[in-house]
Amino acid sequence: MSVVTRFKLEDGYGDSIQLISNTEDAGFSLGIEDGKVRAMVYSTSSSAYKYLYSSTLDTDKWYTVVLKCDG
Repeated sequence: MSVVTRFKLEDGYGDSIQLISNTEDAGFSLGIEDGKVRAMVYSTSSSAYKYLYSSTLDTDKWYTVVLKCDG
């Protein structure tokens, strides 16, 4: 699975933004939480979601995020 999204984080965005998601049958989610990119991917081996966080993002800049999962 590969997912690509591009966004610009602006001042006053709030605490949480959902960028793209498909969690109906486990799946994945990409969002912004507390100024960081949050990737959430379902792990079939542990039957739970795994979370990854980026470093803190700057506002008023464009970002491209790529999420690639094998297995």
